[in-house]
Amino acid sequence: MIKISSIEELQKIGRDPQYPLDGNYELINDIDATNTRNWNNGKGFKPIALDYEKPFRGKFNGNGYKIINLYINIWARNTDADTNTQENTDIGKDDGFDYRINASEVAHAGSSFGEEVHSNLHKYEDAHLNINNDSVISDSNAYPNVEDEDFLDFNVGLFGSIGENGEIYCLGLENVFIIGKFAVGGIAGRSGGKIKQCYVTGTIIGEEGVGLLVGYLGNSSKTDKDPALISQCFAIGEAIYGRRVGGLVGLSNYEGEISECYCAVKIVHYSDIPLYQYHGEFGIIGSPDRINVKKLVSCYWDITISELPSLYKNQMFGEYEKIFTPDIAKPTTLMMKKETFKGWDFEKVWAIEEHKTYPYLRSAKNFKFPLPPIPIHIYDIEDLKKIGKDINFPLNGWYMLMQDIDASEMINWNNGEGFEPIEFFCGIFDGCGHTISNLYICRDEDREGMFSCSYGKIKNLNLTNAHVVGGDCVGVIAGINCGTIENCFVSGYIEGYSFVGPICGNNQTAILKNCYAIASVIGNQDIVGGITGGCWKSVISECFSNSFVKGDAGVGGLIGLHGGSLIRSFAEGSVIGNEEVNGLIGFYDSIGGICEDSLSTANVICLGEPSDGITMFNDFY
Repeated sequence: MIKISSIEELQKIGRDPQYPLDGNYELINDIDATNTRNWNNGKGFKPIALDYEKPFRGKFNGNGYKIINLYINIWARNTDADTNTQENTDIGKDDGFDYRINASEVAHAGSSFGEEVHSNLHKYEDAHLNINNDSVISDSNAYPNVEDEDFLDFNVGLFGSIGENGEIYCLGLENVFIIGKFAVGGIAGRSGGKIKQCYVTGTIIGEEGVGLLVGYLGNSSKTDKDPALISQCFAIGEAIYGRRVGGLVGLSNYEGEISECYCAVKIVHYSDIPLYQYHGEFGIIGSPDRINVKKLVSCYWDITISELPSLYKNQMFGEYEKIFTPDIAKPTTLMMKKETFKGWDFEKVWAIEEHKTYPYLRSAKNFKFPLPPIPIHIYDIEDLKKIGKDINFPLNGWYMLMQDIDASEMINWNNGEGFEPIEFFCGIFDGCGHTISNLYICRDEDREGMFSCSYGKIKNLNLTNAHVVGGDCVGVIAGINCGTIENCFVSGYIEGYSFVGPICGNNQTAILKNCYAIASVIGNQDIVGGITGGCWKSVISECFSNSFVKGDAGVGGLIGLHGGSLIRSFAEGSVIGNEEVNGLIGFYDSIGGICEDSLSTANVICLGEPSDGITMFNDFY
């Protein structure tokens, strides 16, 4: 039996001959994995058994202990400052146009619309549930850098792959933060083995096959014959983004079996698969077809916490359908009653405080349910740059800006590159109507903005006189928005290659509401807009722009490329480009796009061939 007492020893499994993938392991104490956020140039802990053809086939007994604050982010930027310095040769080039905008000289379109948007900046909303545990910071100063193989964007979790004979039991993971692409989970990215009496709390983000416990449940190799099993487990937290996102398991093949499990997980579902295609187990398994799991026995999920609708409008037939079956989808009140969990062993396996808590495992030592988030106050730019880099400023936190901030000194940061964008934000940032002025970012990289990529909620925030320059997907608030941005204002200068806009570079399966911009927006290639460069399967409503917008193709006073819903929005200013140039929408996808009650009075200059068809110089829909 190999004893594991530290996160460094855990990282050796499968990489040190003394720690084989078919070994028998036991955890002998709790492990604080806080410092994993500093490992491997910010990518964190490297999953055990990355190759699904060489999975973990041993046994891991957690002994009721837990691993706290495990961090994996396969998309993290390189944090080495020496490798970040690149020159953007297009910055500040002279092409005969004056891009300067004086916000104080530009009226808010002289319209009640702009005033109405601005008046909403001080209206706060109740925060939604966001999991964020307090924990003790580890004293370990060891920052391993595993060189034996590269990070993979699939099979991402504590264990990358668990094979047919692999067993994980009596193990807890608390406050995990894991980002991958395909097959992303807490205990395992992919499991064809047995997982019993385990739990996970925290946040998991991925594009497909995303679950808090396991991303993909099924055989790990072609030689495996026994079904993959999960029993007597639970998950609490958030599962975010993509296709096939489930509270417990992202997707499962025909050989998966799940029994006596539950989850209370907020499902943040951004996908082109409509929810009506899912059946009642969606809160547990993200697979779109019930037959994709062999057995699902005595399992339950909290439909209240999930924030999923119980009814969905079937766009094919125009009727509302019930998509979640009440036998397993329960409201929070019933999830805290013993009688809900039919056939469960509350004498030896489970415990519950009726009407107060969900069930929890008796085998878990010192388990405490995650507490509701406490707002973290932001007072200055030093606080701002801690988000996502300090354990006390987590990416899934709830933030409140407490005063106006002048960020002028950012121009001197990071060898002139300015502020380093906050990556993969999935919490709440409430500007409380305050202003951050002079935000400065000048980096020849993609996904540039105050937030590189946001899955969370950003609201009630003003960003004035910003200067943001980057590659593709460049915006002041977010390079890519996959969440919600509302009641926000932006002014300044924005420049990039493709997908460039003041609020966000690309609005992807997301929401923009009550936002407006007065800015100079320059796209050195295409897809450039006065609010957002791209809008795909998203909703933009009650937004306004009075901006100078210039690009090559797909240039619009409000949106460069539109394949979502645009409602009650307005654009003026100036729009210049070579083709698909339009006062409101540059390139309009007539199949996926919807536009209602929206107007442009922008001055449009098309330097090439005039736009045809539905893309006119000025629009009213």
